[in-house]
Amino acid sequence: MATILIRNLPDRVDDARLTELLGGPERVASIEIKEDPNPATSLRQAIVSLNMTPFEAERIATKYQGMIIEGRPIRISVIHLMA
Repeated sequence: MATILIRNLPDRVDDARLTELLGGPERVASIEIKEDPNPATSLRQAIVSLNMTPFEAERIATKYQGMIIEGRPIRISVIHLMA
C-alpha cells in the first residue's frame, strides 16, 4: 500500500476522474479530497491510497507530475509514513 498527495486540483475533478487517471478501482483503495478554505485560491488537494508498492507510486508520481488537468498543472508527492 502506498499513499500519494495530489495538489492543485481543479474544482470539477472528483473521485471518479482521479480513479480513472490512476489506473482504475483495482489500483485505487481510497481518495480523500480536501477543499481549500479560501475560495479565492481554490487549491484543492487529494490524499490517495494506492494498492501498490511505494516504488510503483513513485513511478506514478513521476509520470503525472505537472500534467495539465482543466488548465491546471497538478503536483504529486509520495507520502512516506514512518513506522
